[in-house]
Amino acid sequence: MSNSRVFSWIAVMVIGFFAVSLSYGAERSMPDARDKITVSYSAVSPSFGALWVAKEGGIFQRNGLDVRLILIQSSPTNVQALLNNEIQIAVAGATAVINSALAGLDLVFIGGMHESMLYHLIADSSIKTPQDLKGKKIGISRFGSSSHYAVEAVLKKVGLDPRRDVTILQAGGENLRAAAISKGGIQATVITPPLHSAYKKLGLHTVLSLSEFGIPYLTNAIITRQSYYNAHPSQARGFLRSMVEAFAFFKKSENKPFVLNVLARYLGLNVEADREVISQTRDVFANEFYNRVPYVTREGLTALIRDLGEKNPEILKLRQEELIRDSYLSELEKSGFVDRLYK
Repeated sequence: MSNSRVFSWIAVMVIGFFAVSLSYGAERSMPDARDKITVSYSAVSPSFGALWVAKEGGIFQRNGLDVRLILIQSSPTNVQALLNNEIQIAVAGATAVINSALAGLDLVFIGGMHESMLYHLIADSSIKTPQDLKGKKIGISRFGSSSHYAVEAVLKKVGLDPRRDVTILQAGGENLRAAAISKGGIQATVITPPLHSAYKKLGLHTVLSLSEFGIPYLTNAIITRQSYYNAHPSQARGFLRSMVEAFAFFKKSENKPFVLNVLARYLGLNVEADREVISQTRDVFANEFYNRVPYVTREGLTALIRDLGEKNPEILKLRQEELIRDSYLSELEKSGFVDRLYK
């Protein structure tokens, strides 16, 4: 080989080496090169606290995602935004997916935020035990609502007949129902915990948590399009992995100060002035409602389908396996990843 050819060959090798080195270095030194996705949540409620923590704690970023969170309070609007690819993932009410599936739309559950209903039963001072509800008036938001389902389910669990032993009345939103108890219009209702200190001063108290009874129900779920899940599995998996990490972070006591600040920010509260209620909120969700893995509970989905099917029997024909895609969560758990988060 001539000297000129040897030099050319060496030059090519050196340039190639540096090109590879620069490319590798650029990849390692570009922390902002992440997949951008838009994720919605459907209410200003502490039930979405783990999602907010994943965003504010940089958990999404560590899993290769640049997540933009937006609030979309209407379930039909969430569905439309998903179908239009304006958002890629929605953390929202599960009912929308059931109705969409019935219409043949491209939506599936990839996770669930809770395994049971997010309610405490509260009452006035005359109610000491669940059995004391017999003969009393219990408020719900409206007939056919999740609060209606919750009241009937818990009454059955404690041995009371919802149709004969109590009177169930429509009384509006949670604040209106709590106010109605304080004024004597009803004696009990269900609310998303915790009970505000202002109502405690009026004699209202928590009788029980519905989580004690393990009443299954799929409320807030992690929803996406099947087509998006198929086309972008790494993004969907990165989101689920982030949520598993966020649940662990939320539940660890050493992270409580950070979690309180996040909750205060998103709930529009003052972390100092409202510390008691924010602290109680964090504790309730960390200890009662957030599990280690955000699975779509089959029993909860069955309960939801059965509940909705009372109004539309066609819904009863839906098959669970066509609506759920949470195998990656099982993979994470089997790999030991989840266990390591709690050590």
